[in-house]
Amino acid sequence: MVNPFDIPDEEKAARMAAKRTARLRAREGLFADFVEPVTAEQIQEAARRHRERFEATCRTLQARGEHFRTLLSSLVNSEELTALDERRAQLPDGPEYHADFWRRELERRR
Repeated sequence: MVNPFDIPDEEKAARMAAKRTARLRAREGLFADFVEPVTAEQIQEAARRHRERFEATCRTLQARGEHFRTLLSSLVNSEELTALDERRAQLPDGPEYHADFWRRELERRR
């Protein structure tokens, strides 16, 4: 799956930081001078962490789907597994569909 979260370049991160700082200061009213300014590096680091969490979640879901498929393969014969593989191929390609499909099929047979 393609990661939809891009890390902003320095210029865009600086604009985002300025907007976020202004928004935080507007919300604080009289205490706006005490608000620490947000930096471009903080914005980029937050985007990097978000991107890494997304990729880790995708890997976990893919592994979970493979585990469910392995468990299911011991419960059904090879023709049924082939038919299930064909049904799975009709769903959108993505780790969330992969894990959910095999989990549901495993639950149906337990």
